Amino acid sequence: MPCSHEELATLASAAPPIVGREYLTGDVLAVLWDRIGQALRQELAAFDGPVDNYLHGKNPIWNRMGRVCFHLAENKRGEERPFAFVATYTARLSAAAKVQHLPLAEVLREYAGGCPSQR
Repeated sequence: MPCSHEELATLASAAPPIVGREYLTGDVLAVLWDRIGQALRQELAAFDGPVDNYLHGKNPIWNRMGRVCFHLAENKRGEERPFAFVATYTARLSAAAKVQHLPLAEVLREYAGGCPSQR
């Protein structure tokens, strides 16, 4: 779902101060987002198979991103409850291309409200 012009302008104004930053506007982001969408639609139209296979062909680890995972963890402080379930979210890759898990509560706070949450 596309962001509104106001949301894109806010994202552009929050960009770090780097060379060329003065050229980044909400309009520029809107054009870039549209071009990315067009390119993806063209590639998917030419691809024979499901989207999962397309993404796997681009990078085999992509299918592990964006998942909620439940872990059985040892609770060393509780003799009555020696184990606990921990919910995490696979949100990013490390420099070594390993999936990094974030606590689900942290991700929910990070992605709450606004257009950036629609990633």
